[in-house]
Amino acid sequence: MTVKVPVEPSVLRWALDRADMSETEKAFDKLRVSEWLRQDSQPTISQLTKFAQKTHVPFGMLFLSEPPVEEKPLADFRFRGSAPEKYSAELTETILEQQRRQNWYRDYAIARGLEVNEYVGSETLASNPEQVADRIRYDFGYTPGMVRSGTEARKAIIELLEENGFLISVAGVVGSNTHRPYDPNEFSGFSLSNDYAPTIFVNGRDTKNAQIFTLLHELGHLLLGESGVSVSGGEEVHQQHAEQQAYNEHWCDSFAAHFLVPSAEIRKKVRALPGDGDEITEDSIEKLASHFCVSVLTILNSLLNEKLITWNKYTKLYEPMREQAIAYAQESGKTSGGGDYYRPKIYALGKRFASAVFADAASGRTTYTEAHRLLGVPKTETYEKLAQKVREA
Repeated sequence: MTVKVPVEPSVLRWALDRADMSETEKAFDKLRVSEWLRQDSQPTISQLTKFAQKTHVPFGMLFLSEPPVEEKPLADFRFRGSAPEKYSAELTETILEQQRRQNWYRDYAIARGLEVNEYVGSETLASNPEQVADRIRYDFGYTPGMVRSGTEARKAIIELLEENGFLISVAGVVGSNTHRPYDPNEFSGFSLSNDYAPTIFVNGRDTKNAQIFTLLHELGHLLLGESGVSVSGGEEVHQQHAEQQAYNEHWCDSFAAHFLVPSAEIRKKVRALPGDGDEITEDSIEKLASHFCVSVLTILNSLLNEKLITWNKYTKLYEPMREQAIAYAQESGKTSGGGDYYRPKIYALGKRFASAVFADAASGRTTYTEAHRLLGVPKTETYEKLAQKVREA
């Protein structure tokens, strides 16, 4: 006899809304979700298990008498007073997972006698973001133009951040599930402030140059001692819309822009253009963007801020270059099947974090079961190969 279980339609609707799905989705073809919602029939345990898997909801929550009230697990820095009421299931799960990893690393750092990160909370909104950017760039030893591509620049900045005690994670999908990509329109990244385990997560669905900007933008939040979700304005926010951003977002955008595009350096580059930069063209802006490994919009904003172009010139160039940047971001964000499993896995975990887990498991302080869970690798063979790849990275 097949056992059927009663489920509240409001809970089923909550699960669908949370996953941004409809009962008419093709994924539910073999389930009778519409009938469950109308209470014309009830699901079996097997059917409800499949429903939970497809909506990415913990199975036990489907037996609640009413939908749970889910609060955002992290502050929302994206917009002033107009942010959505909730995050997507993908973003929420990722924040919670990063918080679990951060808690583990904090305990690891304390047990190992590591010192607190001196950069966390070292600045305030009263600090001059340009001066802070100059100082941090000098501390890190980063020279704009030191690498030739966005991929190389991202790698270099991640290495510098990890060397200076930050946990960095860059991923485009939840776990290894290519069917659950992140939406760049929802968030660029987020920061989790902690004296021992300051964490930066970057949406890998963005372009490489956008990811670079986000890394520095989120570093700005950590310098302010803040945790929260961001959409980096340096990539998309028009100067006219800057007032819509919270001031801390504006500070972090300014810090990131000055870190990547120092005032003295861009002035020097513009003076070297034909006619001492009197006629800045789209082509010259693209060349500047390539040199600094940032987007054309970041260069455009920097040129305006440095008074190297007029407001009329800025507004004339902004829309076509914005459309071009959006088209490029959409093309870059498309995922492809197959490929190397380990390289994106290391970026998603972060070399500093993964190395700590492997070392702690080898010492016996962390069990191998816990290490497998923290790294998201169930198979021993995969665990051992990942350890080798991390050592080689």
